Amino acid sequence: MIAFCGQHNAIWFSILFDEVKENFNLNYEWNLCDTHLCDPIFAAKAKDGRWDLEKVLEDTLKIAEYF
Repeated sequence: MIAFCGQHNAIWFSILFDEVKENFNLNYEWNLCDTHLCDPIFAAKAKDGRWDLEKVLEDTLKIAEYF
Protein backbone atom coordinates (compact mmCIF):
# COMPACT_ATOMS: atom_id res chain seq x y z
CA MET A 1 0.00 0.00 0.00
CA ILE A 2 1.18 3.49 -0.86
CA ALA A 3 -0.59 6.31 0.99
CA PHE A 4 -0.91 9.77 -0.56
CA CYS A 5 -1.28 13.18 1.00
CA GLY A 6 -4.22 14.57 -0.92
CA GLN A 7 -6.38 13.43 -3.79
CA HIS A 8 -4.56 15.50 -6.40
CA ASN A 9 -1.25 13.75 -5.68
CA ALA A 10 -2.91 10.35 -5.87
CA ILE A 11 -4.62 11.08 -9.18
CA TRP A 12 -1.41 12.38 -10.79
CA PHE A 13 0.49 9.31 -9.62
CA SER A 14 -2.26 7.04 -10.95
CA ILE A 15 -2.17 8.72 -14.38
CA LEU A 16 1.62 8.41 -14.59
CA PHE A 17 1.57 4.84 -13.32
CA ASP A 18 -1.01 3.81 -15.93
CA GLU A 19 1.36 5.04 -18.65
CA VAL A 20 4.30 2.87 -17.53
CA LYS A 21 2.93 -0.08 -15.53
CA GLU A 22 3.37 -2.58 -18.38
CA ASN A 23 7.15 -2.02 -18.19
CA PHE A 24 7.37 -3.17 -14.56
CA ASN A 25 6.29 -6.83 -14.83
CA LEU A 26 4.61 -6.65 -11.41
CA ASN A 27 3.45 -9.60 -9.33
CA TYR A 28 0.20 -7.91 -8.25
CA GLU A 29 -2.39 -5.61 -9.78
CA TRP A 30 -2.05 -2.12 -8.27
CA ASN A 31 -4.97 0.32 -8.19
CA LEU A 32 -5.93 3.62 -6.64
CA CYS A 33 -8.51 3.08 -3.88
CA ASP A 34 -10.68 5.78 -2.34
CA THR A 35 -11.22 5.01 1.34
CA HIS A 36 -13.81 7.82 1.82
CA LEU A 37 -12.41 8.29 5.33
CA CYS A 38 -8.92 9.58 4.63
CA ASP A 39 -6.57 10.22 1.73
CA PRO A 40 -6.58 7.76 -1.19
CA ILE A 41 -4.23 4.79 -1.20
CA PHE A 42 -2.54 2.85 -3.96
CA ALA A 43 -2.99 -0.81 -3.06
CA ALA A 44 -2.19 -4.20 -4.52
CA LYS A 45 -4.77 -6.80 -5.41
CA ALA A 46 -3.70 -10.44 -5.42
CA LYS A 47 -4.60 -12.11 -8.70
CA ASP A 48 -5.04 -15.51 -7.08
CA GLY A 49 -6.07 -14.28 -3.63
CA ARG A 50 -2.73 -15.24 -2.08
CA TRP A 51 -0.10 -12.90 -0.70
CA ASP A 52 3.67 -13.20 -0.63
CA LEU A 53 5.39 -10.41 1.29
CA GLU A 54 8.59 -10.77 -0.74
CA LYS A 55 6.65 -10.22 -3.97
CA VAL A 56 4.81 -7.21 -2.53
CA LEU A 57 8.14 -5.68 -1.51
CA GLU A 58 9.59 -6.49 -4.94
CA ASP A 59 6.70 -4.65 -6.60
CA THR A 60 7.00 -1.61 -4.35
CA LEU A 61 10.75 -1.40 -4.98
CA LYS A 62 10.21 -1.53 -8.76
CA ILE A 63 7.65 1.26 -8.51
CA ALA A 64 9.83 3.35 -6.15
CA GLU A 65 12.93 3.01 -8.33
CA TYR A 66 11.03 4.43 -11.29
CA PHE A 67 9.34 7.30 -9.47
